[in-house]
Amino acid sequence: MRIIARIESSNLIKIFEHDRYDGMLKGLCKYKGKIQYAWLVDWDADNWEYDIYSLSVFQRYWLLIGKFLFELMVGMHSSYDNRGWINRIGKLRDERLRDFYFKYLNRFFRFKPPELRGRHH
Repeated sequence: MRIIARIESSNLIKIFEHDRYDGMLKGLCKYKGKIQYAWLVDWDADNWEYDIYSLSVFQRYWLLIGKFLFELMVGMHSSYDNRGWINRIGKLRDERLRDFYFKYLNRFFRFKPPELRGRHH
């Protein structure tokens, strides 16, 4: 896993947001036809820049399983399709499923680049 590009938010094709604050901080994206991982590195009011990390086949499938479980147990409000953001906040799942996901599963489906491990972000 390594940084393969730095791109502007206008060129980012989002698939799933792992973290969000006024926009995607990190999550799955599509880059050059492959699912990769985007990590926000620089932002201002007009433009956000992301480092794009390559993922191994295992990492890619692991994060896609996490996306599937999130959508199944919490909702689809962090997902994107080819038309854009799937904003289905009103269709959140049962409270017990959400609690189970965030208490037991959420921590297993995170990606942290080697250079950021041990730091909070």
